[in-house]
Amino acid sequence: HDMRPLVKAIVAVFANLLGLWVADYFLANVSFGGPIAQIILVAAALTALNWLLKPLLKLFFGPVIILTLGLALIVVNVMILFAVDFFFTNLSIHGVATLVYASLIISFTNLLVHAFMRK
Repeated sequence: HDMRPLVKAIVAVFANLLGLWVADYFLANVSFGGPIAQIILVAAALTALNWLLKPLLKLFFGPVIILTLGLALIVVNVMILFAVDFFFTNLSIHGVATLVYASLIISFTNLLVHAFMRK
């Protein structure tokens, strides 16, 4: 059996987990912690929303994304991160600016992890 989808999912959850941890480390208004099972659940929820909701949001905001030359993708990422923050008590992000910075950190961490895994 092909294990690539499972490995891809595990890497995506790990990348989001690492991104959340880095955002918590560098941003004063981000708090991310708790039991390991809850931490993994938050990262898995962020991964699931990125896979399920993000394509729909990109389709809906497509014209705005094109007009802003892709900068509106930051808004899409912020909306997804806000949803995760709203539903999980062990992730706390205070302020819109902090949401934007956290989403940029998580996106950059994902980029690095996925680039490293391809080599």
